[in-house]
Amino acid sequence: MRVSLFDAGQGPQSFKTFGKSYWTSIPHYGLCALSASAKAAGHTVSLVDIRQVSDYGELEGAIERQDPEVVGLSMRTCDELFLSDIAERIKKINPKAAVIVGGVHVGIAWDRLQKDKNYDYLVAGEGEGTFPKLLSYLSHGDKRGLNFLSEKVIRGEPMDMDSLPFIDRELYPFAECVRHPNYPGILPAPMITMISSRGCPYGCKYCAPSERSSDDALFGRKLKYASVDRVMEELKYLRDKYNFRSIKFYDYTFTINRSWVQEFCRKYRDNGFDQKFAIQTRADLIVKNQDLIRDLSAAGLKIAIVGYESGSDKVLESLGKKITTEQNLAAAEILRKHKVINVANFMLGTPFESRNDVDLTVRHARKMKPDIVSVSFYTPIEGTALYDYIAEHGLSLVKSANDLYTYAPDFRRIKGIDYNYLRKASIKMLSSRIPVPFLGYLAFLLYAKTKKHVVLREYLTWVYTKYVNSMSGR
Repeated sequence: MRVSLFDAGQGPQSFKTFGKSYWTSIPHYGLCALSASAKAAGHTVSLVDIRQVSDYGELEGAIERQDPEVVGLSMRTCDELFLSDIAERIKKINPKAAVIVGGVHVGIAWDRLQKDKNYDYLVAGEGEGTFPKLLSYLSHGDKRGLNFLSEKVIRGEPMDMDSLPFIDRELYPFAECVRHPNYPGILPAPMITMISSRGCPYGCKYCAPSERSSDDALFGRKLKYASVDRVMEELKYLRDKYNFRSIKFYDYTFTINRSWVQEFCRKYRDNGFDQKFAIQTRADLIVKNQDLIRDLSAAGLKIAIVGYESGSDKVLESLGKKITTEQNLAAAEILRKHKVINVANFMLGTPFESRNDVDLTVRHARKMKPDIVSVSFYTPIEGTALYDYIAEHGLSLVKSANDLYTYAPDFRRIKGIDYNYLRKASIKMLSSRIPVPFLGYLAFLLYAKTKKHVVLREYLTWVYTKYVNSMSGR
């Protein structure tokens, strides 16, 4: 079958932004995975990327030229309204094209989404195994292996990660994708992205699926890994093909499996890799596994992105984070000791946070002195426990899904929050390493006010991260 996969980017604001920055050029991992599975089953796959066209007219022209029998859409919560509009446009161009929707939001909202007349099928959960089977059903009427929850909704088949083909990075102009590294002054190009595990066992109330939502919403809480040998095989393939110089791992919590990480460090060096890489992890795991940070640093770990979230133990407890401010500070010291750049994520504006809690978080950041600070304002995301609380108490100020494309500290999200106070706190935190208010204000402008100026943002990010790298001495 002729299949077109659609990359929604950051919605309508993304027209003609591909190739201008990391965030506007990053390949959609899920679409690349679907493409690889569909091609392995003998189907023809094309891409329609909103970032690579100028306007809706060119977008519709691309769909018309590709003349797909099937269009695959991957939906985040922020995409719900936009993709409904895209599906309607597809049906006007070709009413016979089957529109299939997957992605994290389907696992949360499939009961509502199935009422959209322009969606033919929805896949809740992992899609790589189910998508080719659904294509077979559409072409030959063979329903075998498909778990229908309703006429339109199919439960995705959980996959063994080692059984999957390498994702199809060539779905995109990949040479352009790798030219834009994340943290460009620290991680050199070409940079690739990788995911070696799925799922997260933690129950943070602002992120994890709530009891009311499907556990398939975010791959669930059961953690599974690709084998280290499989990861090494893919990295060797990518080294030969793209000669990459850095990696960003998008695993939710890279350091949770001790034996896996130890094997990874050993085999990464044994296979001749010296490329620097970035990971995401938690403060408590850093504290409990200092030896893993030491081994990862020796292997090439350059950046650890850590969700510290708050400097108030009361707020951390209310978020279900299950870490303490003491662990936050200890984790920062461990990263400093092992010469790993500390990217500290903080979140202000949760419904249980007082002004005193905000002040504690500002002091906490200044005491921690992370290399890079990222500050977001809490945004209620459907399917989480905290969203349920916000909805029950009528606190949301989010007007539509289109308001969810950014969590940056630049607009109001829930009632009862003094956002002017939070903006001032954000500025102080963004200058926490060198407490000069003007530098904090510049960082705030870069972080919150340059979203639509992607080339300028990319350049300023390069300057800032290059400065951080030189100051860190790592």
